[in-house]
Amino acid sequence: MLELSPSSTEWLDTTMVLSLLALLGYPSIAPSPVSPINPVSMSRSATRSEIEPSIVLAQSPSPTSGTPVSGKSESGNPGAGQSPSRSQATSLTDWDHCQQQWQAKQLEAALNFCQGALEQARQRGGDREMEGRILTSLGILYRSLGQPSQSMQALGESVALYRQLQNAPGLSMALFYWGQGQTLQGNFDRAIAAYQEGLRLIPPQQDWSKRVHFLFHMSGTYTLQGKLDTAIATYQEILTQAKKWGDRESEFSALNGLGSSYTTQGNYAKAIEYHQQSLQQAEARQAQFPQARLQTVQALSSLGLVYYTIGDYDRAIATYQRALPLAQQIKDERGESAVLSGLGLIHSARKEWQRGIDYQQRSLALIRKLGDRAGEASMLANLGGAYRNANRLKDAIAAFEQSAAIMQELGDLPRQGRVLANLGSVYRNQRQIVKALDYYQQSLGIAKKTGDRDLEGYVLFNLGFVHFESRKLAEAEQFLRSAITVRETQRQQLGQRDQLKVAIGDMEITADSYRYLQRVLVARKQPEAALEVAEWSRARAFADLVARRLESAPNPVLVEPPINLQTIRQIARQQKATIVEYSILDGGYDITTQGQGTGAELLIWVIQPTGQITLRRVAIGEMLQKSLPQLVSLSREQVGVRGKVSVVRVADSRTTDPDAPAPLNTLHQLLIDPIADLLPKRSSDRVIFVPQGALFLVPFAVLQDAQGRYLIEKHTLVTAPSIQVLELIGQAQKREKSLANAPIPQRNAAALVVGNPTMPQLPARDGAEPEILESLPGTEQEAKAIADLLNTKPLLGAAATKAAVLQRISQVKTVHLATHGLLDDIDGVGMPGAIALAPEGQDDGFLTAREIMDLKLSAELVVLSACDTGRGQITGDGVIGLSRSLFAAGVPSVVVSLWQVPDTATAYLMTAFYRNLAQTTDKAQALRQAMLQTKEKYPDPRDWAAFMLMGEAESVQGP
Repeated sequence: MLELSPSSTEWLDTTMVLSLLALLGYPSIAPSPVSPINPVSMSRSATRSEIEPSIVLAQSPSPTSGTPVSGKSESGNPGAGQSPSRSQATSLTDWDHCQQQWQAKQLEAALNFCQGALEQARQRGGDREMEGRILTSLGILYRSLGQPSQSMQALGESVALYRQLQNAPGLSMALFYWGQGQTLQGNFDRAIAAYQEGLRLIPPQQDWSKRVHFLFHMSGTYTLQGKLDTAIATYQEILTQAKKWGDRESEFSALNGLGSSYTTQGNYAKAIEYHQQSLQQAEARQAQFPQARLQTVQALSSLGLVYYTIGDYDRAIATYQRALPLAQQIKDERGESAVLSGLGLIHSARKEWQRGIDYQQRSLALIRKLGDRAGEASMLANLGGAYRNANRLKDAIAAFEQSAAIMQELGDLPRQGRVLANLGSVYRNQRQIVKALDYYQQSLGIAKKTGDRDLEGYVLFNLGFVHFESRKLAEAEQFLRSAITVRETQRQQLGQRDQLKVAIGDMEITADSYRYLQRVLVARKQPEAALEVAEWSRARAFADLVARRLESAPNPVLVEPPINLQTIRQIARQQKATIVEYSILDGGYDITTQGQGTGAELLIWVIQPTGQITLRRVAIGEMLQKSLPQLVSLSREQVGVRGKVSVVRVADSRTTDPDAPAPLNTLHQLLIDPIADLLPKRSSDRVIFVPQGALFLVPFAVLQDAQGRYLIEKHTLVTAPSIQVLELIGQAQKREKSLANAPIPQRNAAALVVGNPTMPQLPARDGAEPEILESLPGTEQEAKAIADLLNTKPLLGAAATKAAVLQRISQVKTVHLATHGLLDDIDGVGMPGAIALAPEGQDDGFLTAREIMDLKLSAELVVLSACDTGRGQITGDGVIGLSRSLFAAGVPSVVVSLWQVPDTATAYLMTAFYRNLAQTTDKAQALRQAMLQTKEKYPDPRDWAAFMLMGEAESVQGP
């Protein structure tokens, strides 16, 4: 059994190299996921894989304002500032040969000549400064040749010698490389002390090109040490100074370093902000500086990684696809490797196992070709994750162990923690629980030490899962609650970035933490506590959206902590309704088999108007031949709904089938029969359904019992994305009433009605010609009839422009829009849904879900008399689409449709709805009666059952 999707298990992804890159000397391209890592380098050149020994001796000129800083002198000679004089080079021929061999990358030969040069310098006895330079160079050579103890001995001697000589420039340089060595050995405090001392020896207003190296390495070491706040502060200092000196290279690196640090910290909003800034800076410099194209690839790769980490795979792929052709064009094999690995992660996350493995193997081959050991460790880890998720566990262990060996060699503590977590998961899959727990505990300790919140949340969930499987329920609950706390902290750090908050809630590591905590609490005979958790898991970002509308209220809504049992009971009493909340617990980790896997279960809570809470459990894995989403799809086909259609409102053109196929009966057995005795006996009493996942598409009104009676015939139905959202929109409605300076005007005096606008043109897609939407003459008659009932003048034809609608929509109490609805994300912002209005000038005529969300509406009711307006992108946060946007804009009650609706029958139903509404304050009852009245004239369920009321049922004013 695979334990999680790669979105939550491939922890050894590219984030794991970020801190080490800044540490090991390539800040100009750090923290690129696969930047070159060479311990002998102090250069910020992105093209150099080795560093000439003369740079060790170089003293770069002071930077001038507006001039990019480099480690080279103005003449272009890397060693011009402090290279030995010609007389020295003549007398110390071994030193001269050492430099030549080093530049030729013949390091063994360079080492031999350097050793000879040191012996000659000591024999001469008079040039102690040259002896120090040679010792520093020997320290670097030993390290690059894999001889760390000899390296540290030589560097230690160099430090001691320069102290004795009181030679500040030489001591500063020796401390820099000695600090690098201490970091690689995991002695972080010693390394920081060395960097700080070396930095103090450089005058603060001079030699920025030297100071910046110390600062970058300090920030990298702070990250490895787990002091992310200090690392971030250091990057901020670099950013400030780089702007002052006009050092655009270091400015880019600092921005990227900040983005990567915030990614590691789990603050994704900040991470995206800084990576976008680095991308903008790099793109702006491409024409003038070829190096900036490498940085553009790096910035795109880093940004794609953040989107991948939060589970926003579509945006991650789009970002990587921008980077890949550029990397190939400029022959940036390192950047290409990073992008390929990122794409591999996403394909594995989407369960395209072999494609994920193929991409990771291609990435690994490229990085090995470059000789990048840290990059190789990262790619091996990603390959191990791909193998594990494809259930090739032996291959996964081999890849992870190779990766771990390299990380131990590099002394990279954060990545060690993630490798341990991955190995723990593989051994857990092999049912070697003791070994798995050991790896998890080691990893958790490292995560807390380094401040890696992603890793901490992942390990906590897995510890909870292992203890749940071992029936150690108290321990499982503790770990799972801790995992949820980590994730919710990360979610709140995203601020007002709604789409990112939805994405992090949809990550399987988040969803599974909630699901398994519910299982644990039910097993511990705490069903009411499990209801709390079920509520916490849904529509959290949605609740934040609605709550923000109340922030200016005298008593602002507090979304944290989440809703509790006392509030849930109170809402049921206030609503005078029976609330039914569903929670789908699939039988494993593969959510594509919801309702099919072994142990799949449906939890159904019923909250009575008295506040009494009852839980019923249904073993859906035993009941269903197909998965739950498949059953819902079949039930929709039964009422004539086939697939997803972008443009939705149609003419009458089908036959009626009075028979009731099995899917509607099966859904009734699954969703209603287990709780039928708990539902109200009077048909006028409301039942509020709180669905989850595929259940948002269930046509509850037409579910049929064994006698063939539709559910709408027995109950008055309302739908809500969560109990907490129901509470918040109710508060918003009450606030509108309490803040009014005068009595609320009569509803009929304040309405906006739109019908059959002059239709706009659909944008061209996939090479197809643009298409003008079909006119809907029936909606014009509908709008006229409803406008008469509401005592207003409708907007029809060319007059129904977006500008005209927006001018009035914020001032009315009732909005009725009878036109085409679209399911598509028409403006490409990741939020599907649009209403077709008349085009005008440069305006295309589409009022999108994104635009609606940004409005501030006082309307008490919005009716979207179009098709599929209740559909959209189904997420753990509910349905992302038009209804959600209206709630966020402040509307407490929305009538939407679940499928394509026929023109004539819909006009009849809507007219009946408003007639009924004039006689009652209960919108749900008015809609129910309209549906039953339409059913008498048009008995086919497709004609009368598509619409549902979402949100608040009671009006704040009388009829």
